[in-house]
Amino acid sequence: MQNVDIWSEEFGAATDEPILLVMGSMSQGVLWPDEFVGRLTAGGRRVVRYDHRDTGRSGTVDFEKEPYTWEDIKDDVLRVMDAHGLD
Repeated sequence: MQNVDIWSEEFGAATDEPILLVMGSMSQGVLWPDEFVGRLTAGGRRVVRYDHRDTGRSGTVDFEKEPYTWEDIKDDVLRVMDAHGLD
C-alpha cells in the first residue's frame, strides 16, 4: 500500500451523527454540492467528504510503477474515517 495523502473536509458538530460522502471514482469530493452538505449539517449531521487518490487535492501515485487496487481504495476510505474519528 502506498502512503498517499488523502484530502478531506468536515462540516457540522463533532457530536452530530456522521455521514461520509463517497463520490464515484475519479470524481472530487467537492462535487457534492455545498447546498446538499449544508442541508445535511442543518439537519444535525456531521458531514465528511474527500477526494480519492489521484483526484482533486489528494496525492497522486505513479500507477505504472506502483499500481493500486480496489482494496487500497477501500483502505483510503478507512483512513479518512480514522482521521475524523468515525467508527
